[in-house]
Amino acid sequence: MRLPSISSREKSDTEDGEKAGQRRLEYSPSSRAKCIGTLCKGTDIAKGELRLGTLKNYADGKLWYKWRHWGCATPMVIKHLKKSVEIADEIDGFHELLPEDQEKVQKAWAEGKIADEDVFKPAKKPTEEEKEEKGKDKVKKKARKPKE
Repeated sequence: MRLPSISSREKSDTEDGEKAGQRRLEYSPSSRAKCIGTLCKGTDIAKGELRLGTLKNYADGKLWYKWRHWGCATPMVIKHLKKSVEIADEIDGFHELLPEDQEKVQKAWAEGKIADEDVFKPAKKPTEEEKEEKGKDKVKKKARKPKE
């Protein structure tokens, strides 16, 4: 059964047989949703960006999707996604994606992680070189003498 796109609006858990933990892929219809990704948590998901949602059940009995940028899906998220459906094509919303985005999802499915070029930039961990360069900048700032 295919879930309708409910984005951020609420639904009762009895409508359409939806259950917490279900996943959905879609393009963000607005820029209101915030990412729940570990490294960029709270950043906006821009209108038109590919996003992955997990249906959450709240204490009031309502179900809501919590969203993350596609590029913020960690290997653990992909692992849990694989437990929820047998093949990538079964993820709700998959067939509504552009062919190139379907390929991204299938590649991530096969490799168990998002391709490096698809990782959302604010969520990228700095490389060792970037860390070293940032450390040098801090040392330079500390070494400056205050003006008299």
